[in-house]
Amino acid sequence: MLCYHYSIMKREFFKINDNFTAWQSNSAQGGYVRLRANNLYTKSEPVEDDPSEVRLQEAIPKNENAESIIVPFRMLTASLIEGHWLDFTEKGLLEKSVDKFKNVTIYTDHYTSVDNWVGVALNAHFIKDGIDADFKIDSVKAPMIARGLTIQPPAIHSCSVGIFFEAEMSHPQFKRWEFWDRLGEEIDGEIVRFIVKKIVEVPEVSLVYSGADPRARRSFIKDLELESMTKEEQFNKLCTALGIKEDDDLEKLIPELKEKLGMSEKILEEMRSETLKTYRAFAQDKARESTVRLIESADFSTLEGLKNEYAAMLEERFPKNQNGNRQSSETEIPPGTTVREEFVNFENYSI
Repeated sequence: MLCYHYSIMKREFFKINDNFTAWQSNSAQGGYVRLRANNLYTKSEPVEDDPSEVRLQEAIPKNENAESIIVPFRMLTASLIEGHWLDFTEKGLLEKSVDKFKNVTIYTDHYTSVDNWVGVALNAHFIKDGIDADFKIDSVKAPMIARGLTIQPPAIHSCSVGIFFEAEMSHPQFKRWEFWDRLGEEIDGEIVRFIVKKIVEVPEVSLVYSGADPRARRSFIKDLELESMTKEEQFNKLCTALGIKEDDDLEKLIPELKEKLGMSEKILEEMRSETLKTYRAFAQDKARESTVRLIESADFSTLEGLKNEYAAMLEERFPKNQNGNRQSSETEIPPGTTVREEFVNFENYSI
């Protein structure tokens, strides 16, 4: 409070205690009482360092191998990404683009904040029909992410690539608005889609709940322990897995091993057959040749994932009725209308 009428104002000061002083002013027009604090403070305990803050000495990695995990992942598949209708099947496209997938920073849910990184994609390489990499996850920075990737079965298993590319329209005769309007339709025996011609940049890859590419997920086949083992250790590990003892005669075991190999191939083909049957039952007359080719070349873990995914979609589109037959869930029947029940015979889609 400020007062400019010093000539007509009288002020009286008095001390309350060591912490407070007051004064009173009086004038013909009125007055006021003012209270002032002298060196007022509150006593408090010493503030300890916040344990959640990472100190500098703790932030610098001391032993990266001990403080991180390596998980193999498929980053991108040479396939048609349904829903987005992006075609990555151009011959040589992914092989020529491998370098752009190397040392890409890993985030979560495409939230590319500087502080939201969890690791780096290493050793990107083309294999069969896609680009695989080893995801190096910092278990100090993201312990719950590392845990979600390593528990069995893993709670986190999918990824999604952020990607810039150049593409052409599959049906250039359409005007742009018409092309977008018909995207995903089959016209003249060909899906309306974007055909990717060049991958320009891969700025990030994210761990996600479920990505657009159903095969962009963790691989369960590659055994990363083998990389740090000697050939002798690898051989012993293989023998243990096959049930071969140290004193067994390997030559005599060759027929038995061949039989086991044949059984493995049989199991793989049975899984491929079931996956293809499930997909065809779901897609019916709209089954795409590109998806069929993908199934025919997939490894066991990929087939298992695809089979489960298509089985779930089949159950949603053609749920079983009380008689055990699959009937379409897409046709609405007006109340009170009696119609002949249409159902899908799963066995009709054998290979």
